[in-house]
Amino acid sequence: MSNGSNLNKLIKTKIALADQECESETRKVISGFYSEIKIENGRLRLPDFQKAANAMGCIIYNKEKRFNSELGRILNVSGGFSSQQELELSQIHMREYFEESRYLNRYEKFLESVDLKVKGYGLKFERERYRTDLPSALYKVLVKNSIRRAISSVNSELEIFLNSKVSSNNSASLDAIDVIELKPNFMGIGLNLNAIYRKFMRKKT
Repeated sequence: MSNGSNLNKLIKTKIALADQECESETRKVISGFYSEIKIENGRLRLPDFQKAANAMGCIIYNKEKRFNSELGRILNVSGGFSSQQELELSQIHMREYFEESRYLNRYEKFLESVDLKVKGYGLKFERERYRTDLPSALYKVLVKNSIRRAISSVNSELEIFLNSKVSSNNSASLDAIDVIELKPNFMGIGLNLNAIYRKFMRKKT
C-alpha cells in the first residue's frame, strides 16, 4: 500500500490531468457555438444560448464522473486510505476543483466573446433582444446545484476507501458507547437494545 504522502500526491497528479481533459473537451464544445455566429443571407445568425449554458454547466457533472472513476481506480490498487486524516486531506483537495468561483462567470465571459465577434461584423449584439438573461440565471442555478452534488458524490467515493481496519476501530468505539447508556431505571444503567441489534447485524454481514 502507498503511504499517505505518496497516495495523495498520486491522486493530485491524476485528478489534475482529468480536470485538464474535461476543460479541453468543454472548450471544443464551446468553440462549436462560436462557429455558429455568422452572417447568412444578410442576417446575423447566433447560437442557441440555452444550449450553450447547459454545455458549460455539464463540465461539473463530467468532472464528477471522471474524478470518481479515477479515484476508484487509484484507491482500489493502493488499498485505500490508511487514516482519517489522509482521507480528509484528499477531500479538501478535491473540493478545490469545485469552487464556485471557477465556474460562475463563464457564461458571462461567453456572452462577452459573442459580443466581440458580432462587433467584428460591424453589428451590435443586443442581449435584451435575445433574452440572454434567462439562460444566464439558469446557468448559475445549474452550477450551484451541480457543485453541491459533485462534492457529495466525490466525498462518498473517497470514504468508501477508508482502510477497513481504521473504520472498524472507529465503529467499535462507537458501539461501546452506544450499547451502554445511562437511563433513569432502578440500576441507573441500561442497555441500548437498538445498538446491540445493529452490532449483531453488522457482524452477520
